[in-house]
Amino acid sequence: MPIYEYSCRHCEKSFEELVLSTAEVVACPQCASSDVKRELSVFSSPAPGGEKTTSGGGCGCTPSTCGCH
Repeated sequence: MPIYEYSCRHCEKSFEELVLSTAEVVACPQCASSDVKRELSVFSSPAPGGEKTTSGGGCGCTPSTCGCH
């Protein structure tokens, strides 16, 4: 079951949603608008040297760098 990242076109809030079906309607948890855009997700992957890196909420953060700033 994939967890997708979305941004609301109405209030601009970013959020994650567990999507059980392609027919499921996703709504913003802040304003309840269904006018949302699925974002490109950053996923966990092995780094050089065997370290494991993970995204920080989809912003591209790793233990050694931060794509948020």
